[in-house]
Amino acid sequence: ENPTVSSKPHTQKLYMMNNDDDDDVKVRVRFITQHEKFRVTETPFMVPTSLGRKGLSEVITHLLEGNSKETSMAFDFMIQGNLIRLSLSKFLARFKNSISSEDTITIEYFPAANIDSEKVNSPITVPGWIGSISTVNVRNQEIIVAGCYDGNVQIIVSSSLFESQPDHTSARIDFQAHSEPVRALCTWTIDLDNSTFKSSQGRKAKSDQPQSIISIATASKDHTVKLWNVALHNSTPRLLSTLKCTSSAESLHISPISSSASPSQSPQSLLLCGDWSGCLRGWKLPTDLLAVPGAAPADVDDAKKRRKVDSSSSLAVGSSDPQVSFTIKAHSQALSGLDMDPNASSLLTCSWDHSLKVWDLERQDCVATLVCPKVATSVQKRPLTGDACVAATSHVDGKVRLWDTRVGGASEVNHATSVASFGRSTQWVSQVRWLPGSEFLFGAADYSGAVTLWDCRAASPLACNAAHSGKALCLGWTSIAAKSDTGEVAKGGESVGGNRSTRRKVAAAEEGTVQAEVQWAMVSGGSDSCLRATPLTRTY
Repeated sequence: ENPTVSSKPHTQKLYMMNNDDDDDVKVRVRFITQHEKFRVTETPFMVPTSLGRKGLSEVITHLLEGNSKETSMAFDFMIQGNLIRLSLSKFLARFKNSISSEDTITIEYFPAANIDSEKVNSPITVPGWIGSISTVNVRNQEIIVAGCYDGNVQIIVSSSLFESQPDHTSARIDFQAHSEPVRALCTWTIDLDNSTFKSSQGRKAKSDQPQSIISIATASKDHTVKLWNVALHNSTPRLLSTLKCTSSAESLHISPISSSASPSQSPQSLLLCGDWSGCLRGWKLPTDLLAVPGAAPADVDDAKKRRKVDSSSSLAVGSSDPQVSFTIKAHSQALSGLDMDPNASSLLTCSWDHSLKVWDLERQDCVATLVCPKVATSVQKRPLTGDACVAATSHVDGKVRLWDTRVGGASEVNHATSVASFGRSTQWVSQVRWLPGSEFLFGAADYSGAVTLWDCRAASPLACNAAHSGKALCLGWTSIAAKSDTGEVAKGGESVGGNRSTRRKVAAAEEGTVQAEVQWAMVSGGSDSCLRATPLTRTY
């Protein structure tokens, strides 16, 4: 049985089961997909082996038109877990030991992820280099927090990066956090639904609207980690606490935090910091420090005074400052990356000493050490939709490497090679970040100024954007929109311990249980003092 064939000669050539005049070698294929919206006939038919990804996309587009489904999308194709990046003939030759061209070949297809060049707008320029980025969702509004080398912190509304003629000044808050460069930061949110809350001076601050507080931890070369609260309704940062380190603070991570504003419902959270000497420190954050936000004094009316950050008026909100829970000499050189399980049971650390370590936080013990061939600059575990034991690291030789963190026994040094490695150049890769909710896609920023989109099932990158004229120093993800078939739109993002509704929605969409459109963008900062968003085409 043949699918409906267009009257166009070139499409007839693609779908004719038998054509004695055609000398092209053909194979019998069956197309399958998990996306109901793009499902076509699963009846096998013949296609030329000269077709590659583009030609196969034309096949799917033609079949969808025959089924009265309108689409202009590009598709990716996969055979036995390997993405097709060559013609079918070259692909089958490469995998001739596992795939027989005499059998019916099952090809899985799905919408391709690529850079949406039409939505790449002008970047936001700041006074200093941007060395760290974190994104957080505040009441369905995406917020980007950037740490700069001049010690400044920039808080920017994500949507301003996607406007054709953006007014960046009206969509940002900035304040001086440190006297030296901000090397790392992490963010979380506190939502206050009640209209009255306690200020740092003990007065009552009134509000007719529910309040949203961004809590920020900043790590700097000035040997300190600082905790801040910023209320978006008055743009006044409040310094909650200053934590001391013995050397330059290089990396930060915080365990999941409850969004409840009630201290009785919000457990203690653990803030972790890695420094230049290789030490790992942990602080237990008191619930009263997290749950009671700092507010501008109710009797201060002068806007300029409210915006001024004065250490003499920046009082700690909680009844007690965070206490050091532990200090571990984790590495022999700079601890450059941290990532923790959502349940805060295990921790990954990477370092300039060419190692990736797995830690049992309860025992405060290293349970596995993986030897890296080069200096590691960042690490992140695969999101919960995938295998939580797979981690990605970025390196100074231009590679991103994937690791199985289950290998090795207790306190055992494992010299096994990484599961896979990915690289497009020899430029230093500064950071790697998984696409939230995705099992396969991740982004990387490198010193050539480029941000690259990868799929771990393919040896070559999906897309690359020259985002910066200088070095790309940091990378994050922000969601543009998540729209269901009912027309509802939700905003989402990568918040540390915050709202994961969008991630679950993306995961459900990838599993085929929910049909949702989600558009994401890579957000990068660099030595050109620019913050740029690189949007992707919609991933379903």
